[in-house]
Amino acid sequence: MNGRIAIVFDDGMHEDDLFHRIQRIIIARQVRKLSKKHNKSGHMICINTPERIRDQLQGSSIIFKEYGNYYREDMFNENSSLISNAIFYAQNWYKNGEKDITFLQLTRELKVSLGRGFEHDLARDIYGLLLLYEVLDKLISDEVPDKIFVVYKLFMWKMVSCLAKGKKIEVVLIAPFFSKEIEGLFKIIGYALIVMKRMSSMFCNVLKCKKRHKRIENLGKYETMIFVSTPNPAQVLVPIMKKLQDIGIGFLTMRFDYRLRTNSMFRMIANLRTNVREKLKRQNLKSVRIESYGTLEDVWENIRFIGRMRSILQEIYENESMFYKNLDLREIVASLVRYHFYSNVHIVSFAKMSARALQVDRPKLIITANTKNWDGRIFTEIANMLNLQSLTIQEGLYGIPSFDHMFNSENIALYGDGVRDEFRKRGVEEGRMIVTGAPVYDFMKDRVGVKKGASNVKCLEKYGINGGEKLIVFASQPHDNKIYKIEEKRKMFRALIEVMPSLPNKKLVIKLHPYESDELTNGVRKGFDRNNVVVVKDVNIFDLIGVCDLLITKFSTSAMEAILLGKPVIIMNLGGMPDIFPYVENNVALGVYRSEDLLPAIKRILEGDKMYKEFLAERERFVRKFAFRLDGKATERVADLIRGMI
Repeated sequence: MNGRIAIVFDDGMHEDDLFHRIQRIIIARQVRKLSKKHNKSGHMICINTPERIRDQLQGSSIIFKEYGNYYREDMFNENSSLISNAIFYAQNWYKNGEKDITFLQLTRELKVSLGRGFEHDLARDIYGLLLLYEVLDKLISDEVPDKIFVVYKLFMWKMVSCLAKGKKIEVVLIAPFFSKEIEGLFKIIGYALIVMKRMSSMFCNVLKCKKRHKRIENLGKYETMIFVSTPNPAQVLVPIMKKLQDIGIGFLTMRFDYRLRTNSMFRMIANLRTNVREKLKRQNLKSVRIESYGTLEDVWENIRFIGRMRSILQEIYENESMFYKNLDLREIVASLVRYHFYSNVHIVSFAKMSARALQVDRPKLIITANTKNWDGRIFTEIANMLNLQSLTIQEGLYGIPSFDHMFNSENIALYGDGVRDEFRKRGVEEGRMIVTGAPVYDFMKDRVGVKKGASNVKCLEKYGINGGEKLIVFASQPHDNKIYKIEEKRKMFRALIEVMPSLPNKKLVIKLHPYESDELTNGVRKGFDRNNVVVVKDVNIFDLIGVCDLLITKFSTSAMEAILLGKPVIIMNLGGMPDIFPYVENNVALGVYRSEDLLPAIKRILEGDKMYKEFLAERERFVRKFAFRLDGKATERVADLIRGMI
C-alpha cells in the first residue's frame, strides 16, 4: 500500500465526442493500474467519475464520490462570498484604475465599455471556478490524501497544486495527448474557426441588408424600440408588442440574428436566419435587422479590435486584484475573457450598429427582455449613454446561484413580489423595480383547471399520444457543466426510463429543449422498451403540460407553468446542489434527490396522495409570490407602465 490517493475527473471527461471517448479508454486503463497498486479497501477515491469509466472499474475496491459530497450550504445562499467575489471579479477585470481597457469609441462623443457586456456571463463562469476551488479544498481536508491525480484540465491541476502547498501532498496531472503546445494549437485553431464563422455571418448579413432602412426622415416616429435576439425573450415580448399595436403606441422591433444553429458553415452562409424572425412573423409582427444600420467598415472593426486583445490580456495579467485566497485568478480570467471575446467577436460591429440605430431613430424608450447576454447589455448600455429611457421585462425565473439582478436598464418589470424581495436583498434600488406579473402567462387564465383539451391531444397524436393513458412529461434542459452537469442529466434520463416498466398504462414523454439533441436519450434508451417512452422536441410545451398528469424537471420554468395550471410537479435533483428554484421549499412540488426515490414519488402523486391536495392549497400563495396575479392582465399592466414612461 502506497498511501491514500484521490483521482479527480474534470467535467470535460463526461462529453461524448470522439476525442473524449479515446481519452476515457486510455484513462480507464491508467486508473485500473493505480487500483491494483492501491487495492486495500478505502485507500483509493474517485471523484466525479464518468459513468463509462465507472462501469469498467466495477468490482474494484475504489470508493466513488461526487462533487456534491463536498458541497456546503453557504456556497449557494444569497450571502455566499463566492457569489459576491464572482461579481467583483466580473466587474473589475477590465478596470485598471480610471482606465477601461475594453472601451470602444463609437463616435467622437460616444464610447462604450465592451467589458460590461460580459459581466453577467463572466460572473457565472467565475462562480463555477470558485465553487470548484472550495469543493477541492473540502475534498482535501475531508479525505486527507497523500497523492492526488487530476484528470485532465491544467487549470484544475493548478487549483489543486495551490491547495496542496505546505500539506505534503503530491499532485499529478493525467492528460493523454496533453502539452501546453498542443493545447495552444487547439485553441488557436478553435478560435480561428469561431472568428471566421462570426465574421462571415456578419459580413453576409450586412450584404443582405445592403438596402438599409433610411429612417432619418422618420425621426421621432417610433416612440419605443424593442430589442430581441433569442427565442425566449421574443416569446415574452410578443404579447406586449401586440398590446402596443392595439393601443396605438408606435414601436420598432430591432432584431439581431446571431445565434446560428447550423451544422455546416456553408449552410450557415446560405441561411442566415434564426427562428426569432419566424416567431415574430407568425404573429404578423414586423422586425428590422440591426445589420440594416451597418456597413462593411463596421465588420472590419472586429478584426482591428482582435489586434487589441494581446494588450487587454496583458492588462489582466498585471491586475493585482485578481486573487481569491491563495489562488491567482489572472490566467483563468484571461482565458475566460479570450473565450468570450473570440466567440462573440462581432460585439464590436454590433455596438457600432446599435449606436447608429439609436442615434438615427431616437426612441423615447428601449425595451429588452434579456440583459444577461452581452447583446442586450451592450444595447441597453448605449441607450443609457444617449439618455434614453430603458426597461427590461423579466424573462424566466431567477434562482440560485443568481446573477440576474445585474441588469443595467433604468427599470425592470418583475413577475412577482418574491423576485422583488430577492433583488432588494442584492442591493437593487426599490424605485427601479415594478411588479406587473408575467405577460407570457396571461393566456393561462382560461386554462386553469382544464383537464385534457381535445386540441392539445390532437396535435400530439402523431407521437402516439392519444390521451388515453396517464402521461408523465419530463422537461429537459441543456447542461452547462457548471450547475447542471451532463453526468447528472444522463443519470436522470436513466432513472426515468428504468422506472417505466413498473408503471403500467403510463407513458413518459421526454421534451427536449430547442437547443438539445436526442443523442444522449437514444444512448440511454438502448435495451429498454421504447413503446412507453417518447422523445419530442418541436412540440409546444404548453400542449404537453395541458395533457400531462405529472410534470418532472430539474429547474425548468415548465414547472412554474404546470403549477399555474394546477398540475402536480416533481423536482428531480440528483447533482447534490440545492434546488435552483424553491418549488419544493414553497411546498408546491415534491423533491426527488436520489434515483431510487423516483418510483415511490411518482406512485404517490399518480395514486392520489393527499400531498397533491396540499400542493394545491399552497398554489395561490406561490403564484402571488412569483407570478403576481393570474388574471390575464399582466400585459395590460406592462403597457400602462410603458405609456407612463414615454
